[in-house]
Amino acid sequence: MDVIMPDRKLLRVFVAPEGICNYDCLYCMNEKSNTEIMWDLSRHECDVLLACVKMSGCTELMLTGGEPFLCPVPALQNLISAVCGIEGFKPPRITTNASLVTAENITALIDAGLQRISVSLHGYDTETYEAITSASRVHFSFDALLGNIRLLANMGLDVKTDLCLYNVNNTFDAEKLLPLLMCLEDCGVAEFGYNRMHNVPRIEAHFDSVYIDEASIQDLFSKWIRHGRDGELGAFFRNPNGRLKVIIPYSPVKPELNQRCLSNQCETRCQGNYSSYVVRTREGERDGLTFRACNRVFDDKRNEYFVPIAWIRENKLDHVTEVINTVWRYTR
Repeated sequence: MDVIMPDRKLLRVFVAPEGICNYDCLYCMNEKSNTEIMWDLSRHECDVLLACVKMSGCTELMLTGGEPFLCPVPALQNLISAVCGIEGFKPPRITTNASLVTAENITALIDAGLQRISVSLHGYDTETYEAITSASRVHFSFDALLGNIRLLANMGLDVKTDLCLYNVNNTFDAEKLLPLLMCLEDCGVAEFGYNRMHNVPRIEAHFDSVYIDEASIQDLFSKWIRHGRDGELGAFFRNPNGRLKVIIPYSPVKPELNQRCLSNQCETRCQGNYSSYVVRTREGERDGLTFRACNRVFDDKRNEYFVPIAWIRENKLDHVTEVINTVWRYTR
């Protein structure tokens, strides 16, 4: 099996801050901050920001959170339409738990240019889904999730689903993934991805008991193996009788290859080195965007870089681009 390690720069835009979500998943970073607010940049401001992002060598954006569909739809439209207006950028992707999607808000985003969407599954059946997400609290079932996934596919979106491997009450059974994959394929899903859980503070005490090594389930798909193509996240398996592609995640860069990250001693929480993050922030007179070189929050904010919103409104492209370049250098 060939595993592709692309030289990729992905910017994850927290259109809804991480602490703003209608779910409370057990493994979520769920960092809350009084300074982070909903994405509210105008179309012009998005255009300026993305021009700087492109100059830094980044050509791919993901809209994430928190739950992105808690963000006002016009703000999402501004960002999506701005991305779609830049030559050389991949179509943007939204990552969502899909509990708040409707035909109306999806139509508005498709009109703005949305083509791709990722749905976080959280579980592989009703029991695991509710145990991990507290979905019963928000009255949204696993069956309803599958219904919304089918809706997204029927509306013409390229749908990818993601599952974080989590051993709920020591009941994880890799064989249960096969019926899930067949169901997702029937719903029109194009890709299924999975990843290991990260050792976040809220589960640190019992991390070993719930952790599942992603490599442990690869044998399950071995008879479907094919090699990855250039530019893909990793190798993939495909059922020769179906359409669904299963993305095999590549391992994060080993800490010894990155002296800055090694000195931080956070390798057990590493989420790889191909993406950075940006969130809208406001605190007193401090108004702008905070870029984070990795998704770890440190007390000393060693991996955070601030861009005043005034720089964007005043078209100070060189200033903004230099900050973004510094962000990329942090983990590369």
